[in-house]
Amino acid sequence: MLTTTQVRAIIRKHTVNTQWGVWTNKTTGYTGPERRVKCYFRDNIELLTALRKAAGENNVYLTDNGMGSGIIVKCVLG
Repeated sequence: MLTTTQVRAIIRKHTVNTQWGVWTNKTTGYTGPERRVKCYFRDNIELLTALRKAAGENNVYLTDNGMGSGIIVKCVLG
């Protein structure tokens, strides 16, 4: 499983503006190492493909919250 730092590096490589629109989340009250890095999808197939290749198909999800599609990557703190 990739680390949060590795996921963010892939996002930076494949997007122009990474200062806005990237989050790292953990479940409230959870103290373990698992995290979720989230970013906007913006129809960036190249980014989605790179994340799925690096993190694995089972660790990358597409979502739609009504304000736009997003990518969620399961990873570990690091």
